[in-house]
Amino acid sequence: MAERRNHSPEHSHAEILQYENDPRSRGEGIELEQQDFFDVEVSLEAVTGRALRLCGTILAITLLGSCLLHMHMHIGASAPGEVEAGKNVRMMAGRGERDMSWRNSKTAVAAAVAAAEDKASRCYFCNQPMYVEKSINLIGQLVVGQDKALFQLEQVLSRDCTLRSVALLGPPGVGKTMTATALMKNFPWPQNVRSFSWNSKAMAPGKDDVEKFRKLRQFMNQLSSCGRNLLVIDDLQVDDKAVVPIYNEMILNRVGTLDDTMATKTVLVVYIFNLEKQHLEEHQKLLQGLSDATTPINFRSFGVGELKLCLESELKAMKYSLEKEAEAAVLKSSTEQLDTAGCKSLRPLIEQLGKPLPADSD
Repeated sequence: MAERRNHSPEHSHAEILQYENDPRSRGEGIELEQQDFFDVEVSLEAVTGRALRLCGTILAITLLGSCLLHMHMHIGASAPGEVEAGKNVRMMAGRGERDMSWRNSKTAVAAAVAAAEDKASRCYFCNQPMYVEKSINLIGQLVVGQDKALFQLEQVLSRDCTLRSVALLGPPGVGKTMTATALMKNFPWPQNVRSFSWNSKAMAPGKDDVEKFRKLRQFMNQLSSCGRNLLVIDDLQVDDKAVVPIYNEMILNRVGTLDDTMATKTVLVVYIFNLEKQHLEEHQKLLQGLSDATTPINFRSFGVGELKLCLESELKAMKYSLEKEAEAAVLKSSTEQLDTAGCKSLRPLIEQLGKPLPADSD
């Protein structure tokens, strides 16, 4: 049982109870203060609270200064002139200038208030929390059959470190790119999102890795000190595994040169590897040791059961319907491409054989 401390008589009973119920009095304060910034339940109050209070302080101080300026200029503009008869004419002549000064003072105060509100708004925007659990739940509504992978992704996003790096490993059409796309769409700082396709068909023929890294270096030069940064590198093959440790090191070196604030020290990089289904287990095992800073997340391959779930999800998202014969044809064609395309073949087939739902249907 914890030792009860003696309190002086001047402490009220309520103060004593408050002290004894304070976790820090039992040595738990440090643990509470180390709650992760991205924790959904406590991040807003426990971690970003100081930053948000600072935003409010900035606004209050600026508004106070504006009010004082407002009062000073008002007093100066309305001060009485001399009462001598010989000065009445000059007072009337100068009244127009004082009236203009008063209007100018009101404009200056309004501009100062607007600037303060803008500064406080930006302060809050840059320090807002990222609701990881909510984002993962939204992704789970789109990506089927990958609950384990999404749980691992949530754990990585909840870490508090300089570089958060994940490698999504799996065959085509099982939700890797869809996961990254949904993450980009729901990222709180959309201006800090960058994506690049490493082996895109749109890439110029013969473009070597040096040119590709030059493009990725441009992303690093665009890292923002407001909020967090998200970089997505798609279409990687198993032979491109060296890209991960090299780029991680480049980012860490770059981040160290930025302003020493919490916002500039968090960069999330998502690497997406497309693996052949027939060598899936072998290649996933090979890519487990990509980098100490990168967490590999395995996306499992799909069968016919998952394909049917994908079809239901696509029909709902596209707001299309299929007749029974058309649905059977879609499933037959997609099953033949399952190993190479996964669920990616469904959408064009739905557009070809399906019908859009009426605009007023739910």
